[in-house]
Amino acid sequence: MRNMKRAAALGAALVLCVSCFAGCGSKDSSGNTSNPTSRTAMEDLDYGATLRIDKKAYGVPMQYDKRFFEDEASLQVIGNYYRSIAENDSALFEQVQLPAYLDYTIKTVHKSEFTTAELVQATHDSWKEHMGGDFAISLVDIVGCEVSRTYTGITTILDMLDSIQEGISGKIDVIYELTVDVYLTPADSGIVGLETQTKKDGQVLFLFHVDDQWYLIYN
Repeated sequence: MRNMKRAAALGAALVLCVSCFAGCGSKDSSGNTSNPTSRTAMEDLDYGATLRIDKKAYGVPMQYDKRFFEDEASLQVIGNYYRSIAENDSALFEQVQLPAYLDYTIKTVHKSEFTTAELVQATHDSWKEHMGGDFAISLVDIVGCEVSRTYTGITTILDMLDSIQEGISGKIDVIYELTVDVYLTPADSGIVGLETQTKKDGQVLFLFHVDDQWYLIYN
């Protein structure tokens, strides 16, 4: 019974929160989404106006709005995060996490009851159970992106950063709050893109730029 309770707690600890963003694009009085005109500046278009899909560069197929991710290193961090779950790779998971926040999470949130490897294993196993067997990621679809230049105005998980300032050597100069849909497919199926209907909706990730490096934490 004790092991069952521990397993349940571990699984719950790794459940990613689900969030919904309003759809991109403007609407007219009839409620129809209007197409951007040639007079609209590219930088003024909503997220999703210039989507790109890359099937190989980041370890997992990824779809994103190229205007929001000019630094390819930020996309590599996102790709490595999802690879770490798919491949059950705790070392890769640790590489993409903001170190001070990961340490805080293990010691304070989880009371040092679980290792990083156990947390990654729990997420991997829950996705495997969801798929009914071994799985691969057919697409990481970044469907929403909010950008903030200061983290003090973002609530929920980011408020915790105030308590770990001593562990952050530099200034957090940009934060992306991402909403991501992840499409899963049976392992070795060869499926890439939106062909599969098995997906996990609305995962929330926070992408940070600190001391010329990108880090990621999940909500």
